[in-house]
Amino acid sequence: CSKGLLSVDVVRASGLDNTEWIGKSDPFAVVKLGKQERQTTHRSSTLNPDWNESFVFHTEDITDSIEITVMDKDVLSADFMGKGSILLSDFCLQNEVFADCYLQLYTKSKKPCGYVHMRLKYQCTVADRFKIPFLKTPEGIVHLHLLTARNLENRDILGKSDP
Repeated sequence: CSKGLLSVDVVRASGLDNTEWIGKSDPFAVVKLGKQERQTTHRSSTLNPDWNESFVFHTEDITDSIEITVMDKDVLSADFMGKGSILLSDFCLQNEVFADCYLQLYTKSKKPCGYVHMRLKYQCTVADRFKIPFLKTPEGIVHLHLLTARNLENRDILGKSDP
């Protein structure tokens, strides 16, 4: 199954390298899947931030990868702290998958520089066209894709409804 919904819970990071000359970094994470991008809020003065933030992505290709980049928020810019990625195909081999993983981050020179703890939940939406595809996200929202409707009752005064 290649099309689906992916829920990414960015739990925390640990063991980050400090990029500040004075004090500690103010890290935030950027999560990217294809052209879709989400960002956590920054946490002040820490190298072990707790984010506990959730994002939902639409998947189109099982060969895509989830990329996480951790940045240090500064007044006028943001400094690179580390980056890691994982292929969807590494864990999305079934119609529904839950994975709890620790993603290794690397500096631009490929040196290990900490971990990001993530929870990933994948739900296939096109495996069987006769099933109603849905995903219950951690926030309690249900995504429903309505394909067809039949025998609807006419509710328009002029005799033709526009459902």
